[in-house]
Amino acid sequence: FPGLFIKSLVFFIRRPNQINCIHAHGFAAAAMAKVISWFFPIRTVVSTHAIYQLETRPVLAIFIKWLLVSFDEILAVSEISKNELVRIGLDIKKIKVHKNWVNLNVFTSQDRAVCKKQLKLPDKVILFVGRLIEKKGVGFLLSSAERFSDICFVFVGDGPFRHIIIQKSDQFKNILYAGKLMQEKADELDKLIKYYSAADLFATIPTYDEGFGAVYLETIACGTPVLASEKGSLPTFLDKSVSTLIKPSQEAVDNAIKQLLGKDKSVLKEMQSNCRKFAEKNFSDKNAEVIYHSYGFK
Repeated sequence: FPGLFIKSLVFFIRRPNQINCIHAHGFAAAAMAKVISWFFPIRTVVSTHAIYQLETRPVLAIFIKWLLVSFDEILAVSEISKNELVRIGLDIKKIKVHKNWVNLNVFTSQDRAVCKKQLKLPDKVILFVGRLIEKKGVGFLLSSAERFSDICFVFVGDGPFRHIIIQKSDQFKNILYAGKLMQEKADELDKLIKYYSAADLFATIPTYDEGFGAVYLETIACGTPVLASEKGSLPTFLDKSVSTLIKPSQEAVDNAIKQLLGKDKSVLKEMQSNCRKFAEKNFSDKNAEVIYHSYGFK
């Protein structure tokens, strides 16, 4: 916080009357924006990026209410997040919900069979992309991989479970660790898009109330439906046409995989065919208009 505050203060002093609004992302940046607004009469906007379970954290709830009450607008990650903020006493009129978006020109649907061939993947593929940690449901998927030997489970990312996945890949031929693919590198981004397009199903089973992960938008834009947890914000921006949302348990994961990738794949194929249109309708850059208007622009 001190470093961010000092740099921001110097930036403001050097550019008087050139800044119309501060948009803070998260609570550390919000604290900086709040302090600066004491010295400069400027519009302030804050974005939340998670669900904080404030009902069970009363001290944090009091602090967040104090922190955010003076902001001109609060951009919540979902209706779940908005309701949480309203319950602690923040003005509902100040809180707006906005969907994230994805670059639909970058994340495009490619031919599934061709991508599988290029990546040397088998007929059935389940993909995980994200932080390789327990609360993302990596353990569920590894256990499922041991039960479904005819399905290839591909993991992309980094984290504490990386070594476990590598060890499991030596034991089970249907577990593949594809490394950490950085979107900042063109060749790795291209490979990531191919994995999204090659997969029959994207799966991550968070055991916590998740916010609004970009990976869901990216995979759907590439034509691959989602198997995920029904917790958090996911039910507010995904529906049955492109996703199957379940309780985060091993039994539920196994049953969903069996239903979607079993002998009858009609439901899965229908979801695959819905994905691109769903992304174009719900995850385009038009979603940025809420942010634009929050700055006071018409």
